Amino acid sequence: MDERERVTVQPMVHVEDMPSSVAFYEALGASVVNGSRDGDFVLLALGDTQLSVLAHPPNPAQDEGVVELNFQAGDLDSRRYG
Repeated sequence: MDERERVTVQPMVHVEDMPSSVAFYEALGASVVNGSRDGDFVLLALGDTQLSVLAHPPNPAQDEGVVELNFQAGDLDSRRYG
């Protein structure tokens, strides 16, 4: 597949206890890429997947859920629809 056609998904999870959550994902083999287990944001790598962890509850006013999916795509202009 051409890199321009690649679509990736990055889950984002809202948690109450960042240190315990990071320890859980590290036990699964994840490693911290950015952020801090003592802060409110951590980006983890687990294989080819990245996972964002946020230490605050979801905001229902912004239609946030406990787990959100962020999609990233290559060159959308090169795609043909319809």
